[in-house]
Amino acid sequence: MAAIGAFVTIRPRAGRTAEVIALLARARGDIAANEAGNAYYDVFRSRCDPAVIHVLEKYRDAEAVRAHARRPAVQALGQALAPLIDGEIIVELLDEAQG
Repeated sequence: MAAIGAFVTIRPRAGRTAEVIALLARARGDIAANEAGNAYYDVFRSRCDPAVIHVLEKYRDAEAVRAHARRPAVQALGQALAPLIDGEIIVELLDEAQG
């Protein structure tokens, strides 16, 4: 099976960027320790728009993505981020390009 990537876009509310990055950084450690199907989870700040945070993730397969979404810690992360961001968290799932 081909790996699945996730490109996540988050726009923190004004003055809340550091809090958002701190939450995502803590999540990185938890995901690395508790999700065998996760190859990486890295947090980046956009160079084009420094107000935007991106998370790049890679999972072994679709079941690993589903397991990630079902984890209580991941659901709690979404709830913790909600009051700190403008709009919705945008998640674009990506199929690994093989060729």
